[in-house]
Amino acid sequence: MNVKFEQTPNFKSVEVYVDGTLIDTKPVCTNKDGKQYIYVPNVYRPDGDILSRHSFLHRPGDMVRAIKDGLGDCIEVGTLMVRTEHLVRFLDREYGEEMRAKSLEGWKDAKFGWIVCEKCGFLGNIPLTVAGIARPSYYKADAPSSSMTQKRRLSPSLMNSKAN
Repeated sequence: MNVKFEQTPNFKSVEVYVDGTLIDTKPVCTNKDGKQYIYVPNVYRPDGDILSRHSFLHRPGDMVRAIKDGLGDCIEVGTLMVRTEHLVRFLDREYGEEMRAKSLEGWKDAKFGWIVCEKCGFLGNIPLTVAGIARPSYYKADAPSSSMTQKRRLSPSLMNSKAN
């Protein structure tokens, strides 16, 4: 996969191309230190719905992979009304590479796994199994998958707590 970032002539946005095809245009933002950046779309999920194509929400493994692949520099986690997770790429590539090196150092020992959840309406998601680590005896691994079952990645801290 060949990903390319091109700043538009007005310098207010950056176009993101994958294999020569424009997939997104991201506005340029400025942080409190005056550094300009963009939020990188999730290029590893081009066939997903609009949220999963352009978001890394609940996908820390994809964010770390993108940092390793040189697409982003660091992860920004915040809360507006809900939790937000963004992969940031700085336009100043010297500064961006410094941030990328720090990110890679911080995530070097991370291990990611999958959790299977059942959607339960307003109750949220109920974990059914955690990457083979804790499988309830009443849930069979070979049970037919339902359209309501989805996979979610675990954060490194959750994986470590489940493994112990």
